[in-house]
This record gives sequence, structure tokens and C-alpha cells, in this order.
Amino acid sequence: AAPVAQAASAAGSEDARLVAANALWIAASFGILVSGAVEPNLIGYGFVVMQALAVVVFAELQIIAVRRNRTVAA
Repeated sequence: AAPVAQAASAAGSEDARLVAANALWIAASFGILVSGAVEPNLIGYGFVVMQALAVVVFAELQIIAVRRNRTVAA
């Protein structure tokens, strides 16, 4: 039973790191636009915003999957 518990614990921390990485990516995407570090044209702004929104969707899907996995495991 111990290896199963260790694997479940490791998977949980991996899930948390993945969700945190997505949140960082989203924040950095919008942060670079408002920081003035780059000066993209309208298409560039649109691209950065759209890819950040895509990561929001992926992060939400990952959170849903983690919650479902925890419910099934419990």
C-alpha cells in the first residue's frame, strides 16, 4: 500500500506544479504586455492574449481533472 500512497502523493504535487506553472505563464503573458518590455503591434497583442486565454482553458481543464481524480481515489 505504501508505494501506491507515495505515487498518489507524487502525482498530487506534480499536478500542483503544473497548475502553478500555467498560472505563472498566464501572469507573465499579460505582464509582458503591460510592462512595456515589448511593443507588439495589434496582431502581437492579439496573439499573446489569445495564447494566454488558451492556457487559462487548459489550466481549468487540469483543475477539473485533478478534482475528479481525487474524488475517484477517495
